[in-house]
Amino acid sequence: MTEQEVIDFAEERIEYWFDRFGINRKPYKICVGDTNIARGRFKSNGYAYGICDDNIGLIVIDYRHVETGTEEMIKDTVLHEIAHAIDKQYNGYSSGHGRNWKRIACIVGATPKAKSKDTKEGLLKRISNAKYAIIDKRNPTKPISYCQRRLKNLHNRYYPNDPSGKGNLYLVESGYFMTGDVDVILKKMFR
Repeated sequence: MTEQEVIDFAEERIEYWFDRFGINRKPYKICVGDTNIARGRFKSNGYAYGICDDNIGLIVIDYRHVETGTEEMIKDTVLHEIAHAIDKQYNGYSSGHGRNWKRIACIVGATPKAKSKDTKEGLLKRISNAKYAIIDKRNPTKPISYCQRRLKNLHNRYYPNDPSGKGNLYLVESGYFMTGDVDVILKKMFR
């Protein structure tokens, strides 16, 4: 999708859904820009595909997401941000990614999650910047996740929806995964 196609899609969808919810349309400015620059104003942590500031009526879709994301992912991000705008206008307050927002996100056709799927570029950037990899000793060749700092009490944690992983998670410096040497990884785990 081009930037103009994203803006046209967003304007059409916000007008449609505001009408369906019976909201007197507050003028929302929709643009494609750099969410990292907008971060200070929006107090967002980390990289964001899109941001909705209900107080000034602004929705920003990140230009990198428009360049690298699939059309489906971009549309989902637009609908995600529109759900935030509807949540604030309809309920009178913003519920973040809470129950009210999730209901609205489902109605407008957005995935009701705080984060969309990573693009290949975004995932590679996150992995390359990570200091540590979290691995499960039952399958040590594939990291479960990546993180920037050492996690405390990792032996008491488990991956969501897998309580059997408790006691099986280990933190390994992510540089060892770049080499792909399983023997080195196992030696680091069980030293």
